[in-house]
Amino acid sequence: MSHEQHKEALLPLLREITAAAPTEADQWILLESLCLGIGKLHGRTPRQTAEFVDAIAERFTTGERQ
Repeated sequence: MSHEQHKEALLPLLREITAAAPTEADQWILLESLCLGIGKLHGRTPRQTAEFVDAIAERFTTGERQ
C-alpha cells in the first residue's frame, strides 16, 4: 500500500471515529474494539490479539511508526 493509499484509507476512518466518539477516551475504546474485531475476523484468540497490539505498541515506542 502506497503512502497516498494509506492516507486515503485512514482519513475517512478517523473522521468517522471522531464523529462517533467525541472524547479521546471514547475513541480509544472504539479502537480497542476494532482491534478485537480484526483479531476475531482472522481467527485470533484474545491473547493472540493482545500480543499483536503489544507489538504495535513497541513500534510506537521505538519510533518505527510516527
